[in-house]
Amino acid sequence: MIGVIALGNIVNDFFVGPVKKFPDFGQMFFVDKVISVLGGTCGIMASGLGKMGVEVKVLGKIGNDKYGDFVLERLVKNGVDISELERVQDVQTPITLGFANKEGEKRLMHCFGTDAIIEEKDIDLSKYNSNYIFYVGGIDILLKMRGKPIARVLEKAKEKSMMTVMDTVYDPLHKGFSVIKDSIPLVDILFTSLDEAKGYAGSEKPEEIFNFLLDNNAKTIVLKMGGKGCSLCHDKIIHEIPALDVEVIDTIGAGDNFVAGFLAGIINCIKSE
Repeated sequence: MIGVIALGNIVNDFFVGPVKKFPDFGQMFFVDKVISVLGGTCGIMASGLGKMGVEVKVLGKIGNDKYGDFVLERLVKNGVDISELERVQDVQTPITLGFANKEGEKRLMHCFGTDAIIEEKDIDLSKYNSNYIFYVGGIDILLKMRGKPIARVLEKAKEKSMMTVMDTVYDPLHKGFSVIKDSIPLVDILFTSLDEAKGYAGSEKPEEIFNFLLDNNAKTIVLKMGGKGCSLCHDKIIHEIPALDVEVIDTIGAGDNFVAGFLAGIINCIKSE
């Protein structure tokens, strides 16, 4: 196995904080810092792989603006191939404003930008084969790819004998499981968080979530549970993996970097066989 082909949301994030209380309109409040970072489910995951020396290429579109310049600079610096990431005029790079309190809880405001114009016809997998993992991250944010379009792209990946991976995010349009239902049978490994899965299955109990997804033809499911670690279901057997006992400094992007580490582990295992 050579590497990963990644499609998903790539964002310029701005994190503001800590925020004690939001002001009313017409008022002002002050914070200690505002940080501009590379964000997005796909952007963070791809950067994590690149930093570990895994070959990773991102597909999609990004604005031809200063925010896009920032995003591309970070991706390249982290070892990500951006040769098939199209620059777009007149549509801005996606931006998320994240407001965090001192406990680490966040409120997010997102501008879709180019994530809203990526279409099925833009994704060409003809040159790739079973040496690659095809990863889809944050499909809920790619407005024209939700539902059947991304399922058709995943079907093409399976025709090329590629391993397929999907990582979900919070659905801002509140359409629930319908966004990924058609894709589930075509995904080899599904990553989702406890909060996201609760929206699909109507339950926050891991066993009930697994049963719901298995009933919809899921294969391997990895349930991210924050400070509790993760729970993995494979061949209908559940494996509990506790979180490491470490000092937590910042949880931003933790789930996306977890997926990067997981995929790097798969690739390294295959290479060592």
